[in-house]
Amino acid sequence: TWGESSICMFTSPKRLQTHTTGKDLSRCEYLQALVNEFQTTTNEAEKEQIIANLANFAYDPINYEHFRRLNILDLFLDHITPDQSNDKIAKFAVAGLCNCMCDPANQQYILENDGLAVLLVCLTHSNEDVITYVITTLIYLNSEQSRQVLSQQNILDRMRYLRTLPSNRLQNITQIFMDTYKLQQS
Repeated sequence: TWGESSICMFTSPKRLQTHTTGKDLSRCEYLQALVNEFQTTTNEAEKEQIIANLANFAYDPINYEHFRRLNILDLFLDHITPDQSNDKIAKFAVAGLCNCMCDPANQQYILENDGLAVLLVCLTHSNEDVITYVITTLIYLNSEQSRQVLSQQNILDRMRYLRTLPSNRLQNITQIFMDTYKLQQS
């Protein structure tokens, strides 16, 4: 049978504490260690693994405050630009950003720290996964502030273009974007 422990993530400090020992690093210390390792390693495969781990930690709301304090949102933003030479790092970075966008404080942080501009540049990325995660993130950022930017003609034109590509994923996520922001379809 399915018990509580089978379906719950570590979403409370009390629950997290029951799954760690006194010898383990705290969650914040562990995330800091990952960030430090990402910043110091020169091995691309290790960087990919580390940023993938950080993206996975972005699913759990208990980590959101740590992400903001440790500048992990900035780390993600810094590695999703189209000139990022490693598509895997870009993909994991934008996936991590997308994973933590259900939190209003993270949304506000992105909007207040030029994250919207970085995301919009990535709509021209060569990797379809990156574009899909970017559009999904933009959907989460639905606000008055973002609506003013995302309803501009160049963004509308880009979304229309993406809808013409032979990818069902891009067609569907672009349609959801257009519906979310109530943009004209023609």
